Amino acid sequence: FDDSAWDGVQVQTAGGGPPDSFFGGMKTEPFPTLLPRGIPFLEESPLAPLRVVRWYGVEPKPELSVDKRLYREPLVPVDAGMVDNGDALLQPDSRATVARTTATRDVSVLLDFGRIHTGYPFIELEARGGERVEIAVAEGIPGEWQPAGPTEPPRLDAALSHGSHVMVYTARPGLQRFEAFEWSAVRWLQLTLRDAPQGVRIRHVGVTMTRYPAEHRGAFECSD
Repeated sequence: FDDSAWDGVQVQTAGGGPPDSFFGGMKTEPFPTLLPRGIPFLEESPLAPLRVVRWYGVEPKPELSVDKRLYREPLVPVDAGMVDNGDALLQPDSRATVARTTATRDVSVLLDFGRIHTGYPFIELEARGGERVEIAVAEGIPGEWQPAGPTEPPRLDAALSHGSHVMVYTARPGLQRFEAFEWSAVRWLQLTLRDAPQGVRIRHVGVTMTRYPAEHRGAFECSD
C-alpha cells in the first residue's frame, strides 16, 4: 500500500509555554496515568436463533432509503423455488439454506432469538459475489404481547427499532462471514437477500452475544 501521502506521526500533546500560559504552562499528554482495570472484560459467545418465524417474498422498493426499505416493502408469499431447507441456517453445521431472488421478488426471513440479548449480528454464507444482504434487528415487533400474537405479517417496525439497527453487506465470491461492528439489542432479526438470482447458501445466522461475566450467587423466592 502506498502511504506516501499520509501525514507524518505527530506526538499529541497539549499545553506548554511560559508560566502565564493556560494551566500555568503545564504540558499534558494523552493517557498520562494508566490504571489497572477494576472489572473483568466482557465475555463473547455465539448465539443461534431459536426459530424461523417465516420466510417471505419481498416486493422491492429501491427508491426508499436503506433505513426504510426493510420496514416498508410489501411482504408476499414465497414463490416456489426461492427457499430450500429454510431452517438449516439455525445451526452452525455443514447444512445450508439456499435462497434465491427472482426478477420481481427479493426474499426475506424473520428470526426469533427467544428473548432480548446484546451482541453483534452475523451471517455466514457462500456466494457468487455481488449479492446484497440487509439485516435489521430489534427488541420487539408490533403486537407480540397481544393475546392473538404479533401483527400480521410479523415483521420489524421502524418505530420499535428506531430505524437505526440496519446493516448492509455486499458479498464477495466464496465462503465468508460478516459481523456487525457495533453491538445491538437483539430479540428479532430480519434478513433480506437481494440480487441473488443464482442463489446463495446461507450457512448460519446468529449473534456474537456479549455480556459481563457476572456470577449469580443469590436467589430469592416469595409466595406473595
